[in-house]
Amino acid sequence: MAVSSVRIDAHVHLGRREAEEGGRYPMISSEHLITYMDRLGIDMSLATSLASGLRHNQYVQEAVVRHGGRILGFYWVNPRSAPGIEDMVRILTRGGFRGVKLRPESEGFRIDNLNLLAPIFEAVEGLGAPVYIHSSYESRLSAPEAVERVAEAFPDVPILIGHMGGGSWSAVRVAGRWENLYLETSGAKSPRVVLEAVRALGAERVVYGSDFPYLRPEAERAKIECLRIPEEDRELIMGRNMARILRIEARGRTQPPQVSRVFTPAPDPSSSGA
Repeated sequence: MAVSSVRIDAHVHLGRREAEEGGRYPMISSEHLITYMDRLGIDMSLATSLASGLRHNQYVQEAVVRHGGRILGFYWVNPRSAPGIEDMVRILTRGGFRGVKLRPESEGFRIDNLNLLAPIFEAVEGLGAPVYIHSSYESRLSAPEAVERVAEAFPDVPILIGHMGGGSWSAVRVAGRWENLYLETSGAKSPRVVLEAVRALGAERVVYGSDFPYLRPEAERAKIECLRIPEEDRELIMGRNMARILRIEARGRTQPPQVSRVFTPAPDPSSSGA
């Protein structure tokens, strides 16, 4: 399959939670995800765990090994217990992860706390890997204006503003000032804000995500399908942009990464998030 027609979902979740951890979805299996992908014609999905923590990330790693080329992993980092730069690089490369996810609300940190986050961004910068940031204009921890300060400090790191900052115009304005910022569409309530983002930034800076299973993938995809834009722009949003960011070349389906079955970063006791 040529990259020009690849379909990539930039934001899905996988994992298992124990009963005492609570949460809306105690179990989302890779088989469940593959079934949804086949139904909607999705070639690849970028999966993060249901929560941060070693055990949760290992579940995603196992799915990457089992379904290499269709499920790609983002490592959900709790920066308060993150390993050093060298260990972070080892986790990403040996673990087969393509990037990092940060969710400030889960671990209670500000996304523009550069002293806390610098080791993580330095690690991904050296690998040429992207960072996905859960963002909401309603939160002082992750508002697009706070993400902007990270983009300024690390201009060579591709940063995905998750959920378009809550589907906000401020996310569009911020992305207009920094070329390393991309807007991920899941959760944006109106297709209009997605359309305005395409007009303001170009389709090259917008990527499709579903936030499966928290949102309905069919509805999230319909938001993109209904846009009155050239088909080439739709192809960019639905997959070609993420293929470029991840440096997926030649074919839409990637070869399974060389993954070490066991990686042993410093223990991360956190199990927060969703």
